[in-house]
Amino acid sequence: MAGVSDIFIVAIDEEGLPNVRMQFVPMKINVNRKAMFSGIKIIGRNNPFRHFTGGETKMTFEVDYFAENLDSEALENLRFLESLTYAYEDQAPSRVQIIFGDVFDNQLFLIESVNYEMKTFNNDGGYYPRHGKAKLSFLRVTENEIYPRDVRLIKRVDGSITSQGRQNILG
Repeated sequence: MAGVSDIFIVAIDEEGLPNVRMQFVPMKINVNRKAMFSGIKIIGRNNPFRHFTGGETKMTFEVDYFAENLDSEALENLRFLESLTYAYEDQAPSRVQIIFGDVFDNQLFLIESVNYEMKTFNNDGGYYPRHGKAKLSFLRVTENEIYPRDVRLIKRVDGSITSQGRQNILG
């Protein structure tokens, strides 16, 4: 982790938009896009035809929290992230928006899992951890279909949009 951040994870389906601030900028973010295909077997064919059936995008990164004093700050942040994987009575877990500059502009996620560890406990009676580290796993969710051109759109620092268009090298 490097540097203090203005990065937030916001629960957008909850009243008041509760959020947690990441204390540090993650060193890396792993994005995994998986296209899913179903094999269509043809008698006498060595390889099946493939039919696209959908896909999903997963993302993971780690966050660190340090308690400034001997209080419960690190534990509160970890438990807030964990709470985003729970449903209310008749409502699914909240979708989240990650405020991370323009990197995740207009993207929504569900938190698939939160795996955290707590370290360096104070011994003043509360035994709160002074340090917590969590690995977060996200699933991208959308209200509308995403097309290849949508994935290629990137907002530049100057506010202009680039489509990451590629030249046809095949002629």
